Amino acid sequence: YVWGTDVPYIQSKTEDFGGVKPYKEWSLKLKLRSIERGLRSRGIIGRTQKLKNAFVPAVGRTDSGRVKLVTLDLGGNHKNIDIQVFRRLLGKGVLPSRLFSFEKKNGYLLVAGRGSGHGVGMSQQGAAQLAQEQGWDHQAILSFYYSGTAICQLGTDPYVAVKSCHKYLGNDGSRVFTSRDTQKPKISQEDI
Repeated sequence: YVWGTDVPYIQSKTEDFGGVKPYKEWSLKLKLRSIERGLRSRGIIGRTQKLKNAFVPAVGRTDSGRVKLVTLDLGGNHKNIDIQVFRRLLGKGVLPSRLFSFEKKNGYLLVAGRGSGHGVGMSQQGAAQLAQEQGWDHQAILSFYYSGTAICQLGTDPYVAVKSCHKYLGNDGSRVFTSRDTQKPKISQEDI
């Protein structure tokens, strides 16, 4: 499930590299009062409501462990908000990934996380680890991260514009993507 759409060839993959962590760990210290002001200014909480804590509820994680829902403790009342709303509230790039946990301490939310990005498709660090440490080639790496797909050539003419793509099932059961092509005017080397 990616960006509201079920995309079968883009799924989360568990990366087990024998104890070696291909991802970066990170931590943040967020002031509860600052988060409260942001929630109030966006109309998510009322003028008199106070943010006491924020936590990830039991149902607030995806199958891969990433946060999808944050619960706001408003002093007796609880309000759930989508992680994307929470991330926008904090600002672009503040939470590098959705793989994190919270802990409240002395008026702050301490956030401990790892990785960056959305957690589906190919991990740059994971792919590099597979190539360098395991000796995998590009086809093996792509097959691991995009299972059920096949690498195919769409054409030999570099000036072909892809108009639309459609998929069909290959003889071996893999999903293969092809395109309907239309010619673009050829460009000379001087134009590039």
